[in-house]
Order: sequence, then structure tokens, then C-alpha cells
Amino acid sequence: MNTTQRTALVTAIGSFSADAVIRTLRQEGWRIIGTDIYEADWVAASLMVDAFYQAPYASEEEKYIDFIRDICTREQVSRILPLIDVEVDALNRHRAEIETGDCRICMSPEKSIRILRDKFEMKTLVDGVLDESPEEIRQKIASSVQNLTWNTFSWEEAEKKYTSGGFDTRQQGFVNTTSQTVADPLTAAKLAQKEYPQRSREIGTQVYRDETAGMWKVTFQCEVEFQSKYEFWDVYLTEDGITKLVVYEGPLEFNVERK
Repeated sequence: MNTTQRTALVTAIGSFSADAVIRTLRQEGWRIIGTDIYEADWVAASLMVDAFYQAPYASEEEKYIDFIRDICTREQVSRILPLIDVEVDALNRHRAEIETGDCRICMSPEKSIRILRDKFEMKTLVDGVLDESPEEIRQKIASSVQNLTWNTFSWEEAEKKYTSGGFDTRQQGFVNTTSQTVADPLTAAKLAQKEYPQRSREIGTQVYRDETAGMWKVTFQCEVEFQSKYEFWDVYLTEDGITKLVVYEGPLEFNVERK
């Protein structure tokens, strides 16, 4: 084992969020240990981790906590990332005995989790700190959504790359052909969805902006086979809501980068 590389333990890697968590940890240079209640052959994400352990049910709390403590010691785990509620609750009740040395559990504080699990206590807390009406709260949420940030891209580079051949693209026959102002990423994403209304299971949407060219790019990532194959759609729109280019790529294996 590379002792200079920190180790993260990700639980329930058969769950939907595991792929994104594992990929992010890998990009950040972490060594990754994965666990799940099923054996490795039944968990596609077991191929993405450095070591895999079959876990007992978290409902068997004493056995489960002993299992987690043993892995943390054996693998020199620095961070634990629980991905499902039943494991969050079990680990939350045993934080003191698990968070020793360098090991920390990546989740909300003990009190916060306890309050979130108690609807009456949560309502009491909210009533005590909020003085806005439901309508005022909805307006604040709407305002925050309209002001979401976005990543940047170069329309000039994208157009040159994807229209030169070798890619599955479409440059005509679009749904969005009528001018309508696109002032925020939410509107861009909604318009882009119209070009591909019948997508497979969508697991992620990213919005990009080229301020100079006045262009938006919306990328949809969809799961073709559970945690193993994915496909991508890139929809390029003008700031007037006109679709200019659509690029499709896939299906790709989970460990294959896009072109």
C-alpha cells in the first residue's frame, strides 16, 4: 500500500451516488476502499475501487460498527463517506469510537442529523429561525435558482472540433427554432431538454456559457447500464434560445474518457 496516499472508505457503493463519489475521489488522488452488502460480483463499482469488502447490514448495528472499525484500522482510513441513510444513522451513533486519530466521517454534525430525523423537532427549529411567509421563501428559492453559476467553454473551439467529422452530430431539424431570451442556466437546460425528451435514465446535467460568443452548452449524462455504461448529449444554443448543434457520444464504459 502506498503510505503517502490517503485512504477513503466509501460505503454502499452499489447505490446511485457511488459513481460520482468514487470518480471525484480518484481525481483528487485518494486511495479508495469500497463496501456493500452484496458480494463484489454483484456490484459494478467494485471494479472502480482499490479494495472491496462485503459489509454486514447496518441494521445489525454492533456487527456493522465492528466491521467499519476493523477496516479503518486495517486500511488506515482517513475519511469515511457513508452513502445511505441507514449507515449514516448507525455511524452517527458511534462517532466517538470511530473518529480516532486521523479518521473522520464525512457527514453533518451529530446534532444536525438527529434533528433532521425528528420531524417535530425540525419544525420547531424552522419556526424559531424563519419569520418569512411561505410565499417569501418560495421567492427566495426562485431567485437563487435563477442566479445559478455555470462553467465556461469556447463555442469557437467546439464548433471547429465537432463539425470537422468523426463525431455523431446534428446541425438541423431542431425543436428550438423560435427566438426566446436565455438569461440563466435553468432556462438553457429546460430548452436543451426539448431536443432530447426521450433520454435514458439521466444522472447529471451541466451548463456552460461562452459570454463572448453569446452561446450556451448543456450536457446531459445518462446511465445506459447500471454504473457501467453512460451516454452524453451536448446541446449548443444561442442566447436567443436557438439550437445550433447537438453532439451525441456513447455508450461509453465507466472508465473511458470522452473524446
